[in-house]
Amino acid sequence: MEGTYQPDTGQSECLDAAEGNFVSSLRASSQTPCSAGSYQPETGMTSCVLSDVGHHVPSEGQSMQIMCPAGQYQPQPASSECIMANPGTYSSAGATSASPCLPGSYQSEAGQSGCVLADPGHFSSGISSTAQVACAEGNFQSLTGQESCQSADRGHYVDTSTATEQLPCYPGSYQSLMGSTSCVFASEDYFVSDAGMASQTRCPSGESQPDIGQAECIIDPKESNSMMMIAGGVGAVILVGLAVLMRPGSKPKARKGAKRVRKKK
Repeated sequence: MEGTYQPDTGQSECLDAAEGNFVSSLRASSQTPCSAGSYQPETGMTSCVLSDVGHHVPSEGQSMQIMCPAGQYQPQPASSECIMANPGTYSSAGATSASPCLPGSYQSEAGQSGCVLADPGHFSSGISSTAQVACAEGNFQSLTGQESCQSADRGHYVDTSTATEQLPCYPGSYQSLMGSTSCVFASEDYFVSDAGMASQTRCPSGESQPDIGQAECIIDPKESNSMMMIAGGVGAVILVGLAVLMRPGSKPKARKGAKRVRKKK
C-alpha cells in the first residue's frame, strides 16, 4: 500500500516510510526523502509538507521545518533558506518580511534584529537609514533617537558639529539670529550686560563706550567735568557764606521794629 515499502524479497509485511520520507506508489521497494523546503513529521506518509512562510527546511529528509531566526525572513513557502535583512532594516524571528528602521534610528549592518537609536548630537531623518548624521555647526541635539537637530536659539551659538548643547553669548556680545555659530561683539557706544542676549543696548545719555564688546558704558569725560564744576561752584558759594558769618566783630543786625529797653539809673 502507499506510504509503505519493502526492499527485500520474501517478506510478510511492508515497512512504513520513516519521518522525513514518503512513498507515493504501490509495491515500492524504497522510500523517498522529502526534498529541501519540505518535511514530514509522521511515518507511513505518501507525501511531504511544504514549509510555511517565515520558515525554511535547509536539507532533504527533514522531519520538521525551522523558523527563520531574528535578522532573517522568508515571504515564500517551500523555502530552503531565509533571506537576510538588509542594512537599514531588521526582522524578528519567524518574520515574513523585513521592517524598516524608523526616523530617529538606523542600522548599518545586515541580518539584525533591531535598529540603533541616534546618539545625542546626531539624528536620523528618514526610514531605512543605514547611518546616523552629525548635527552641523549652529545646531545641537541633547536627546537620543531624534530625527532632526535643534537650531541654536537667539542669544546662543554652537561652534562645533555633534554638539549636545547650545552655548550662551557672553556679556559684551549678542546674537539676533537662530542657528548661529558665533556671537557679535557689542558696537561702540553700545553694551550687553548679561549672557544669552539677542540684542545690544545703546549707552544712555551722558555715557559712552569707545570700545567694542563691552558689558557696560562709562560716564562721558565732559559730563564728568561739568558735574565737577557745578559741584565746585556750589561748594564755593557755601564756603563764602560761612566766611561772612564767621568774621570777627560781625553782629547780627536788629530786626526792624524791635523795641529798645532803657536802662534804669
